Amino acid sequence: EKTNGTNPTYTDIRDDRVMWFFNYNGNSEHRFCVKINAVTKGEYDFPGTVLEAMYDNNYRAYKKGGKVKVS
Repeated sequence: EKTNGTNPTYTDIRDDRVMWFFNYNGNSEHRFCVKINAVTKGEYDFPGTVLEAMYDNNYRAYKKGGKVKVS
């Protein structure tokens, strides 16, 4: 699901990840939201986020994951 007016060129949704492809001009902010469906109660590790430029390995960003509690 896109937010803040961000329009990805392509979205690839899989069982274990979501990948967005978009143009970045270096001065814009992109925010994305993923809707998840909780099925089983418990505490889980939510994976981190990785951002990479498709053709230039000099551009990368990482965001640490965290814990999620389903009750």
